[in-house]
Amino acid sequence: MIGRRASLAVTSAGLLLLALAAAPRRQDSQVVLDEYVRAMGSLAMPTASICNYSISQAGPVQIEQQHLLYRQGDLVRDSLLSSQGIPVRAKSIVIAHRADRYAIDRLAPTLHDYEVLFLSAHKVGASFEYRYQATALAPSSRFSITGFTIASGRFLPSAIAFTSSANGVRGHGAVLYHGVGQYWVPYEVYVTGSVHGKPANERIAWSNCRFPRSLPETTFRVPQPLPSATLPPI
Repeated sequence: MIGRRASLAVTSAGLLLLALAAAPRRQDSQVVLDEYVRAMGSLAMPTASICNYSISQAGPVQIEQQHLLYRQGDLVRDSLLSSQGIPVRAKSIVIAHRADRYAIDRLAPTLHDYEVLFLSAHKVGASFEYRYQATALAPSSRFSITGFTIASGRFLPSAIAFTSSANGVRGHGAVLYHGVGQYWVPYEVYVTGSVHGKPANERIAWSNCRFPRSLPETTFRVPQPLPSATLPPI
């Protein structure tokens, strides 16, 4: 009986040690920042992408839209699929040059441009997230990052908080990121603010993203209408 109890105690101790070894460990905030800088320096960015996205706006203007976006560099093809919950019969297609303003390599704060202050660390599932306050060294009244959260594991931002103000539109919000394969991409942005003093909010959500190596040139050509049918002479 004593031997059995001793065996159970040894087994329990072994399981406890395994659990402790597997448990996520909180890291020093400066070490996390160093890892963040390294991760951003070796970041892989997609050369092309195909994503569905939705836009919801509430305020002076009410918008509910579903889109399909093809992108290669700054070249985009944006197809409107539905508006206010109603499928669009004649698809509206816009082909334009438009920078990806939410791309992580464009938006993520650098330690050269921002003063960073560690705020807190929180356990999320099997990992930790580290929150930092960001203060621009060269402040802008139009747009500024106010903080960001680094996800342990890949040490890339899972959230970037910002404020913006331009042409009577003021707001604050955040862009949320996650990993899709080897890439770190946005999946949601939300903004709360005002338009000429009237309350407003906006949400954009991306889904079903694919990352081909490239897209055919025809993707970015304006569709031409089919020729009208003509009857042969009698």
